[in-house]
Order: sequence, then C-alpha cells, then structure tokens
Amino acid sequence: MSSDPGISTTNAASERAAFPAHGRRAVKADLPHPSRPTNSSAKPTKSFVAGIAAGCILTLAALAILREPVLWGSYRGEALNIAALAALLGLLIFVSLLYVAKRRAERGLQQAEDRYRNVVESQTELVCRYAPDTTLTFVNDAYCRHFGSARDELLGRKFIELIPEAERPRVLERVQSLIADIGTVSYMHQATMSDGSMRWQQWLDHPIVDAQGKVVEVQGIGRDVTELKAAEAEAQQRREQVTHLTRVAILGELSGALAHELNQPMTAILSNAQTAERLLLQESPDLVELREIVKDIVADDVRAGDVIRRLRTMLKPGGTTFQTLDISALLAEVVVLVRAQLLDQHVTLVESIAGPLPPVHGDRVQLQQVLLNLLMNACEAMRSNEPYDRTLVAKAAYEGGYVRVSVTDSGPGIAPHVSERLFEPFFTTKTEGLGLGLSICRSIVTLHSGWISARNNPERGATVEFVLPVSQPQADFDEHYRPGREAGFAEAPRMTSGL
Repeated sequence: MSSDPGISTTNAASERAAFPAHGRRAVKADLPHPSRPTNSSAKPTKSFVAGIAAGCILTLAALAILREPVLWGSYRGEALNIAALAALLGLLIFVSLLYVAKRRAERGLQQAEDRYRNVVESQTELVCRYAPDTTLTFVNDAYCRHFGSARDELLGRKFIELIPEAERPRVLERVQSLIADIGTVSYMHQATMSDGSMRWQQWLDHPIVDAQGKVVEVQGIGRDVTELKAAEAEAQQRREQVTHLTRVAILGELSGALAHELNQPMTAILSNAQTAERLLLQESPDLVELREIVKDIVADDVRAGDVIRRLRTMLKPGGTTFQTLDISALLAEVVVLVRAQLLDQHVTLVESIAGPLPPVHGDRVQLQQVLLNLLMNACEAMRSNEPYDRTLVAKAAYEGGYVRVSVTDSGPGIAPHVSERLFEPFFTTKTEGLGLGLSICRSIVTLHSGWISARNNPERGATVEFVLPVSQPQADFDEHYRPGREAGFAEAPRMTSGL
C-alpha cells in the first residue's frame, strides 16, 4: 500500500469526510476540507451581531416609552410586551441567520468533498486507505478494477490477505515501521487477483494521524508494475547472455594455451602408463617405483580434471548465484587457466596477497571473469614490450571493510583520449576486440556493490583495480586478524607465485 503527498488532510475527521465508506453517509468534519478553505466561521458572528442589533432597536424604543412616567403608567403592559417581542425577534433572527450560515457551510463542504472524491476516483493509480491492522476502509474505482472485485467485497477486508503468504512478513514489517516512525515508505510486492493470477504492485504509503499524533489510518497510492518487472527480467537475461558470450570469447582466445595446459598432464599420464606397463613385463617388477608412477598418474589426472572443470564452469550459462568466496582462491583458479598463455607470451606473473583476506559475497563465475579479463588485457598491453620486460603484478589486500584487487602491467599505459571512455560499451583499442570486456567488468563489480577504476602508474604501465565489500563485519575481521594487520600487509606482501 502507499501514499500520495498531494492527498493529505489536517485531522482524522476531515480525512474520513474526504473518503467516506461506500454506501454510507460521509462523516462531517468539524473543520472545512483543506482543499477548499472558507471563511464560513465568520458568518455566525455576523448573524449574531445582526440579531442583537435588531433586538437592541426594539428594546431602545421600549425604553424611550418607559422614560416618561405618564406613558409608563398608561402603557406599562404594552411596553413590556414590546420588550419581550424585541428579545424574541432578535433571537429568531439570530437562529435563522445561524441556520442559513450552517447550511451554506455544509453545501460548501459537500461540494469540496465531491470535487475531492471525483479527483481520486478519476485517478488511474490505485488509491486506498487501511487501518493499522491492514483492514481496507476506502478503495477507489481503479483499485476495484485492478483486483477485479466489487467495492463491497474489498472494504472491511485486510489487504494483507491479497498478498502471497511468502511476502506477507516483509510487507507487514514495512507497515509496522511506517506506523512506528510515522514516515512515508515505498515498496513493491506481488498481489493475487480475483482470477488467481499474480501481478506486481509498487506502493507509496503515508500515515494519517489524529490530534494526539496517533496513526488512525494509512493512505496508499499504488500502480501496476508487472510489465516493468517483466522488462527488467528480460533485460537482465539479455545482460547475462552478453556476459556469457563475452566469457566464451575470452576463453576462445585462450584455446591454444588451454590445449597446451591439457596436453601436458595427458602426455605425462601416457608416458607414466607406458613405463608402468614395461615394469609389469619384468619377472620381479619394482613395486615401489610402480607405486610412485601410479601417484604421478593420479596427480596429472587431477590437474587435467581441474582445468576441464574450471572450463566447464565458465562456459556454462546460468544466472547469478551469490555465495561466500575467497578472493585469493579465485585468483589462484584463474591463474591456472592463464598459466600456459602467460608462458607462451613470456609474461612473468607476480601474485601479492597481503595477508589473510576476509571473504566476500559474490558470484564465483562472474568474479573469475573479471579477474580473467583484467589479466588478459594486461598481457595484451605488454605485447609491444621485449619478452624479458613483461611483468604482470596481481595484488589483493584488505582495507577497512573492503577487499581491493589490482592488476598492474608494465606496458605503455592508457592514452588520455582513451581513459575517459575505457569502461564504455563497444569502445576498444584492439583491432579484433568487441569493446565489451571492461564494460561487463564494471557491471559485474557494480552488481557486487563495489567499484572499478583504472589509472596510469607514475613510471610506466597502468593499473586496473576493483574494490568489493567484505561479507564478514569489519570489527570481527579486524579483531580476528589483528596481528597480521599490525605487521603491515602493504609494506611486506607475501609473494605467492611467479611465472
């Protein structure tokens, strides 16, 4: 349910007058409706003055007679009658004028209410009022048409019953927070129509309070956003497809290196198997050597299986699945995929993991894609360097509630005209690139509540880094890893590997 700032009142009585229950007479407010301010409160005062004036004139006439003793003795009864008549006449005039003013104020208030109701009823948005226990007290025609129910069927019913059970606790929590804090809230939920279908609604709710500041009703303004949600879901699906295709394209560039990465363990397995076969042909085979050969075969098989498993994971399309992840482990998995490519291009990779890192909350495949894309771009940037001058540094460190990951190359750096458009879709400096790699990286990092940036290094080369919030509270992590943090990760990083 929701509220509209343009439809509000100053007290509960005028609110009930603005939205009377269907089929019942509207309760009249003590004050005029705020949409039609009047000065009718001054009319009873004018009527009272006019009545008193008329009475005073007749009373003065009677007193003029009474001032003469002769006339008093002769017309005493007539004078008293005139005075009584003057008082009665003044009272009648006052009552009549007061009645006329009251009727005029009622007609004005009724006209204001009618105009107010016509405005509400003509709205295409869903307008409703409900009590703190979610009982509906008013619904407009659009609300009735949307749910496919008559007004009498909806009034007196709790709107929470129109919401699927799975979403009811969340909606009730919003309503309770609105009543407790007396503020406007906006939220979305699904609702069940009369035919059993489900539709999405977006609501803006506003509390109505009485003179004591207690919430007596909540007014909601809502709209159907089913088509919008469907469009968002379709757009998300398209983004996932583009992300997957880009990931496949990156792996396609690594196909030769990955074939080499698989060929090595497979060749070792074949060689060890042939050696074991020859040993078994001997009369007294060396069982110790055979055992070592079998261990080597198993290790090579595991190595090849890991490569295939990682390839299948990254090639497999699918939705976003968030889980607790270790950035250090993700980086190690990506290095396995690019190791052969780095060797082929004579690139030396230095991993610098600054102490133990807290876990992050994210999608494994998507974050691997970001790391893979940054490493491949760094290799591409150093293509013009001499083979001995191609150093790639991948760093990861914890900094005040965030994990910062950076990839630094020793290439020529980022040109000034390129830096401003580096993360734009379809912008590329490669002859065969699509210009989607860094754009998708930014989308993935943003989805993970982080940010990504690029800069030139002081001497040469460029650094692209992204920052992700940790899933573990910062205070808990600081306390758990205090010894390492005090030692200073940035000053003495741990070298984990080099190629």
